[in-house]
Amino acid sequence: KLLTELMDKYEQHFIELKTEVDLIDANFSVLYIPSHTKGSKIGSVCHIFFKKLAEKYNVDFIDFSNDFYSYDFNVVTLSPENGHLSRFCNKLVADKIKDYLDVRSSYHSNHTFKSPPKLLGDLQPNRSETWTIVNSMPYNVTTNSQGFRMSYDLIFPKQKQRVLILGDSVTFGPYLANHNTFPKLLAKKLKDMEIINAGIGG
Repeated sequence: KLLTELMDKYEQHFIELKTEVDLIDANFSVLYIPSHTKGSKIGSVCHIFFKKLAEKYNVDFIDFSNDFYSYDFNVVTLSPENGHLSRFCNKLVADKIKDYLDVRSSYHSNHTFKSPPKLLGDLQPNRSETWTIVNSMPYNVTTNSQGFRMSYDLIFPKQKQRVLILGDSVTFGPYLANHNTFPKLLAKKLKDMEIINAGIGG
């Protein structure tokens, strides 16, 4: 009952986001990265939920499952210390997204903000500090003046095709330096695009 309630609530937020994206004529995609070992019950439930949600609202579904399960769990994650993605897996994810974006490089929204919106990232701005959420796994986090886990600020009005990556800690990239997260690895590959890491842990 609780799971159904949470899925319904998630779907409502998904609809709200899709509506906002449509209003500015932007492209909306769902990237699915497993967070459990192959064959786990909860992993299967999550995969089915997100795939059906994307299909229902006509949103591209970028499925990373086969890539993820092609390797040992200890290779694609920081296991046994932690279940988040390894640098190697972040690189695989960046390659997957690049392939997806390469086909859509000519697509762009004509919508632009002449000046920065009041609210941008959710992190404390202008920081470069060591985080020790797990004492044995310290890592450096650098944020820009707009509160994103990035080393540069977004320019307004935009001068490049802009890719906003929303997500949880898998997107944020805990236990890795900024340059090892998949948004930053993707930014290195796509210099003609502005890649935004808007991932937030939890």
